[in-house]
Amino acid sequence: MILGGACALVLGLSAAGLDGKTVFLSPGHGFYYHATYGWLTQRPAIELICEDVETADTCFAFLTEYLRRAGADVWPCRAECPSPVEIIIDDTDPRYEEEGAWLPIAPDGYNGGARYASVAPGSSAVARFRPSFPASGRYPLYLWYPAGTDRTAAALVRVRHAAGVETVRINQQRHGSTWRFAGWYFFFAGEGQTIEISADGADTTKIVVADAVRIGGGMGSVEPNDGVGGISGQLRYHECSVYWARYQGAPDAVYNPLSDGDGSDDVTCRPRYSEWEREGGEDALYLSYHTNAGGGTGTETYSMTGGAPPGSRLLRDLLQEEIVRDLREAWDPAWVDRGTKEANFGELRLLSTMPGALIESAFHDNPADLAAERSPLWRRIVTRAIYHAVVRYWHGDAAVMLPEPPEGLAARAIDAGSVRLSWRAGPAGAGACGAGAAEYYRVAVSRDGLAFALDGETAATSATLENLPAGVPLFFRVTAVNGGGESLPSATAGVVLPGDPERARLLLVHAFPGDEGVVRSVTWLTDRLGDVLRLEPGRTPGGRDGALEHAAALHAARPDAALDFAEKEALGDFALDAYDAIALDFGEQADNVLPEAAAELLVRFLDGGGRAVVTGGAAASWIAARGGAQARALLARMGVEFGANLTAPATIASYGAFAGLGMFSLGETTDWRRSGATVLTQIRPVAGVSAAVMNAAAGIVGVHRPGKGVWCGFALEAVPLGAMRAAFCARALEAALGAPVLDTPEIELREGRALMLLANGEARAALGTTAQGEARCAWSVEGGPAGGATIESTAWALAREGFGFGDYDDVSVIPIAARACPSVLMRHAFSVDDPAALASLLLDVRYDDGFSAYVNGREVARRNLAADAGLGAWALSSIEPTREEIEIGAAAAPALLPGENVLALAFHNASATSSDFTASAALRACAPGGGCVFPIPPGAAWHYMTCGQTAGEAWNMASLDALGLTARLRFTEAGTYVVAVCIEGAEGASLPATFAFDIFPEDAQPFLRGDGNSDGAVDLADAVAVLAYLFARGEAPCFTSMDANGSRVVDLSDVVYLLRYLFAHTAPPPAPGPVECGLGTAAGYLGCDLPAPRCR
Repeated sequence: MILGGACALVLGLSAAGLDGKTVFLSPGHGFYYHATYGWLTQRPAIELICEDVETADTCFAFLTEYLRRAGADVWPCRAECPSPVEIIIDDTDPRYEEEGAWLPIAPDGYNGGARYASVAPGSSAVARFRPSFPASGRYPLYLWYPAGTDRTAAALVRVRHAAGVETVRINQQRHGSTWRFAGWYFFFAGEGQTIEISADGADTTKIVVADAVRIGGGMGSVEPNDGVGGISGQLRYHECSVYWARYQGAPDAVYNPLSDGDGSDDVTCRPRYSEWEREGGEDALYLSYHTNAGGGTGTETYSMTGGAPPGSRLLRDLLQEEIVRDLREAWDPAWVDRGTKEANFGELRLLSTMPGALIESAFHDNPADLAAERSPLWRRIVTRAIYHAVVRYWHGDAAVMLPEPPEGLAARAIDAGSVRLSWRAGPAGAGACGAGAAEYYRVAVSRDGLAFALDGETAATSATLENLPAGVPLFFRVTAVNGGGESLPSATAGVVLPGDPERARLLLVHAFPGDEGVVRSVTWLTDRLGDVLRLEPGRTPGGRDGALEHAAALHAARPDAALDFAEKEALGDFALDAYDAIALDFGEQADNVLPEAAAELLVRFLDGGGRAVVTGGAAASWIAARGGAQARALLARMGVEFGANLTAPATIASYGAFAGLGMFSLGETTDWRRSGATVLTQIRPVAGVSAAVMNAAAGIVGVHRPGKGVWCGFALEAVPLGAMRAAFCARALEAALGAPVLDTPEIELREGRALMLLANGEARAALGTTAQGEARCAWSVEGGPAGGATIESTAWALAREGFGFGDYDDVSVIPIAARACPSVLMRHAFSVDDPAALASLLLDVRYDDGFSAYVNGREVARRNLAADAGLGAWALSSIEPTREEIEIGAAAAPALLPGENVLALAFHNASATSSDFTASAALRACAPGGGCVFPIPPGAAWHYMTCGQTAGEAWNMASLDALGLTARLRFTEAGTYVVAVCIEGAEGASLPATFAFDIFPEDAQPFLRGDGNSDGAVDLADAVAVLAYLFARGEAPCFTSMDANGSRVVDLSDVVYLLRYLFAHTAPPPAPGPVECGLGTAAGYLGCDLPAPRCR
């Protein structure tokens, strides 16, 4: 793609509907500085809707995506990235490096000069920028360069991001000395990802310039125009156009033309900035997006009085027509058309070289309009209509519109290495708001659900992907392509291929519309403004990636299970009887919850012995009121009667099937994807159904019906991410399926099987198992003299991470008695095939109050903890729970080993009187060029110690004994003991393995069973010796030797046993014998009175 000429952000497309077109986009007002009131928004918040925030969120979540996917070059008049992360590297930065011949340009570069190289085919001259990312995320990339006619019109830029390498061509003859947008990319935290500018090109008469790159959004850094008041303290994303234009390098006349404050300047800054940024000859237009006020309802669109510049009235009319028509078709047939109008608005009056129009999409002071504005679906309908109007403005009846995203996505494992994807074409033409028809599809794959790489293209509506790894989550999505460009992505499918065909098979059903996946949150911005509803650009365009966390949580809950995926429309494509359980999530969808065809399939599945885990904040109410017979039958099968819906912040208490999870808060997480308040469904359980989850206001909100499964009246997304969601899913699956059976462990003998009691009357032994990773060994004595054996446990225990107390979100609550301890220790083994091949190693840690981390004993991270703090020290200060993703690869490199390693952390509280404590961790490893796995996933089970000061110096070393895997045994009585061990992990428990110990008296002598005369051989003389002892009062024997048949009695049967063995070739005497001497088994030891038996 080439930016600054043709602009196709859809990589690989040769043409798209808006190629060569430029759109200047005004996303409304924003924070500005007021001389009396300080920093504030142009409009107040009404029922959580603030126009300054809503218009930006709407434009950047949807409108810019539509326009760019159609090939348009889009220049917003405000910052478009809502992240505080901002990285700037210029050619004087240590993170900048060169290969080949580069020379200086002075003085018109960013912060001074720049560098250039001559363009040549195959040139090796490369300028490389090496950012280090503090957090993983999807960020925009910008380039700064001085433009000129001697520059190349197709500068080659390579972006090495989390999913691989993409190239973009930048026209350096235009749009210089400003931050030039170059695409959105997903980057992982840490280093190893680069931006390269290459001199490789065809036009040898030109040069290529390397100056500066900018990634992310950042916090506001521009002071008010009058120089007083200081910076805003807000995200740059929330600030008005005045500060963006200034940050972009615009002259004072653009952002400060008036003397009556920045609020007045903002109105005219947007068109002034657009006119300043526009290059001569660009085919451009100007769009301004607002919401209205004043007591009305509906949509109206304006052009400047008199219709100037040319084309403005046509643009206005098309916008109004498309928006109203699409809202009436897809939202409300009675949506009010307020018509097209003209007005002498400052935002339109200053346009001179391009047509422009201003949209008042709805009224933010009208209850019905407000309800619409809160919906991501409504916003998508409006922005898609705006995009359609723009295409029609330039292409008229010949316009080709983007296709809608593919629907009904299904992903199922074919075998341990292959996945089959299938989907349906999105709606097109009449009845689909004029969407274009798909010509072909693109399939992308990801190891983490965040960074996707293109796998292939197909004209069919299915694809088979091969050579995939088993036993780890994989993610897929599909886009539709036609002459207009590339659609928004389909839903994200999450799959785990079967590692063992005997394990459980799960089906994840994504049952709410894609628009509900857009990130929504209620955010406090300022005291004056209060809370506002945010709708943010998500991790993926269009936000249809809710299954990412669902699949990850189900895999963490049941790592041995295979997982397939279906949108609810695709249920009919599956043979449901092949699955052990279905995980069905409705989100908070409150309309058209469940089609009858899908409901009928689910009812048949349950009737056939299948189990279900159902979550949804409003599903039961819709089914009870408007669902069909099959949908209502589903409620009945699950034992659910609808009570009422409540919307409120919610604290949940767990009971019954969820007992042990304690209390946790729904929706109180930055990853919550619906709203600030949680929709809860009160459930009236029927007979035979038990309460599983309760809320103080709603009562029972989750139930368990044995033999059917679990129904919870809240969205799965409301459960806090990470360890708590994994633990929640584990309990739900256990309630539905029962505890899974793990592989029976193999026992490793640390000492001999036969032991002698020592002079102090005891013997000691140790057993270990081959189980590793998330396993805990549960040891028990199953046979032997009562009270004669004791299993001595270590101080290390095992439980799911998410340790703590006092926050209602702890998976493993620390006992009250341990709260006075300064530290809690955690250990987990992880494997690395080749440490040198790692691009990054990321520690995802949540802590309150401080911690230190170690890999194989080497420190790799420390927060809020003195450098010399020991395990008995307190954290430096009390803080709120803090989550960080920390790059530890460089620090760990000297200690990392091929194969197994150990990550150990010490979490420190601030004081013995602290009201809360948090300790949670996971580990992610990334390969060069993208692709990440979790060596230690969120929600894993860790070995832990609640009072770390007692651990000893080697607590963080890899050489420490296999904690929890060794049983130390103490015997105080002779006898034969059977010791059993089973594996208890996050996935359930294994069948037991057993081991027998023979404990002999302190003075026990070795013997050879059947050697009645103790001459070292078993022969006829031994039968004679037994007869002599029994009937002729012969010499006192070694009784255990004379007991030839091991019956613990010396009698005539021993003579018969010996004779049959010697002459009829029957079974030999039990061990030890007939040729190996020893102590035998304690159960058969009768004592040996001979002072020195010949058997040794």
